[in-house]
Amino acid sequence: MKFPKELTYYIDAGHGYLKVPMKTIIAYGLNNKITGFSYKSKQFAFLEEDCDAQLFLKTVKEMGNEHHYKIVEKHVDGYAACRNYETF
Repeated sequence: MKFPKELTYYIDAGHGYLKVPMKTIIAYGLNNKITGFSYKSKQFAFLEEDCDAQLFLKTVKEMGNEHHYKIVEKHVDGYAACRNYETF
């Protein structure tokens, strides 16, 4: 599986969300382990920072892929747009 080179970490007025391609979530077998505090679109998951993003990063590390990407922080005024998406 090709892993994304860059993941965006959105930080808004109240929380943070890690944007990950849905195909990556599915490939790692996490689609049924993500909580309702995270959001999704057709192409991306927005993993809440406290549990779901940590689960993803732990899984990535266990699979030996932790050096294959970098996380880029993006600060958002108000609330992140992903909060308007469907929850998991």
